Amino acid sequence: MLLRFAVENFRSVRKYTQLSFLATSQKDEPAFRLPCPAARYGVLPVVGVFGGNASGKSNLLHALTTLGDLVNHSAARAGPQEPIPWTPFRMETKTGAQPTQFDADFVADGVLHHYGFSYTASAVHEEWLYRWPGRSRQRVFHRSDSDGRNPWSFGPTLGGARRLIAEATRPNALFLSTAALLNHDSLGQVARTLGSLTRTARRLQGDDFRLAPNDAVVQPGNRGAVEAFLQAADLGIHGFELREDPDLADIRRRLAEDPPTAHLASKLARSLQVEFHHRDERGGTWILPSMAESEGTRAVVLRLNEVLPVLADAGLLVVDEIDTSLHPDLCAALVGLFTSERTNPHGAQLLFSSHDRGLLQRLRRDEIVFTDKGADGATSVRSASDFRGVRGREDLRRLHEQGRLGGVPVLGDFRVALRQDFTDG
Repeated sequence: MLLRFAVENFRSVRKYTQLSFLATSQKDEPAFRLPCPAARYGVLPVVGVFGGNASGKSNLLHALTTLGDLVNHSAARAGPQEPIPWTPFRMETKTGAQPTQFDADFVADGVLHHYGFSYTASAVHEEWLYRWPGRSRQRVFHRSDSDGRNPWSFGPTLGGARRLIAEATRPNALFLSTAALLNHDSLGQVARTLGSLTRTARRLQGDDFRLAPNDAVVQPGNRGAVEAFLQAADLGIHGFELREDPDLADIRRRLAEDPPTAHLASKLARSLQVEFHHRDERGGTWILPSMAESEGTRAVVLRLNEVLPVLADAGLLVVDEIDTSLHPDLCAALVGLFTSERTNPHGAQLLFSSHDRGLLQRLRRDEIVFTDKGADGATSVRSASDFRGVRGREDLRRLHEQGRLGGVPVLGDFRVALRQDFTDG
């Protein structure tokens, strides 16, 4: 469970900027919040980021997924000389030379943790982990390249081969990532929790799509729920069938028949094509392949394929532009799967960006964040719950449409910009 994360000097985010999943005391709907001893009013299952194009919405989401990616993979990179992927704020030279910093508050094994690090392309400059098994904070470890001969500091509760792991940690790798790679019990669990906490949804494409046999929407236990959702979505679909890609099946068969290549047949990944069942006015069934379905239908299936496993294991799904190819009501229905205890009993979380103002009326005010771009190109972030005098959802949407809450582009005169007169008709 993620409570908060922060980023500084990353892409368009210049100053230290926080995004919080901590609920406020405001009475708002939907009332569902995740219980957590470290959060007085609970933890939010959803945070939606709204803003104009180029305001930094995607960069804010990418900061969180980059944190998880570095925890997962920094220790396994090719070699000690490989640079860390680093994209600092570029609008000012002296700022770009400073380290990027990420930090996060999260719950692992029922215990509150705070973890963070700062880095440039060449090295990790500082890294720390603290925990609160009770009311008092415990230091797990702290690493700093400014400490000269003794860059490592360990808390008394951290056992295992901590010194050996420290010696094995390359300058361009995280200590937490290295500990997980070397199978340290407690640190490995923290790394797996943080690294698997965020899952990035794919960008939807207009091309045909195929599913793998282990995808969530094709699992027998999920099929009834998927078909029920598609029926409720008023897509004209009452079921679907899965067929193996005939071209790949033929290649697999030919590999298996030839002894020198038989061992490759089992390594060729299976790919499933989807055929959707529709009913005609007389109650009969007709079938459409996925390529003949609308982009919206394919988008619903792909989003469900990402949402279902996160709901099952209480992860966090990050979706940039969740409204792509989706009707606003369908988009709201997907978000609503997280904001209801009935469909989200395990406490999964969703972080998304959107331009859909209709979603402002489906979320709590503390679940809404606005991004704006300053004159220096830097992203600023503000929660809707920080604005006083907003009395309800209709009021929130009206004020947002008027630009009084930020998070909207300031448009110029496009007719002047294009040097062309536009007339009615």
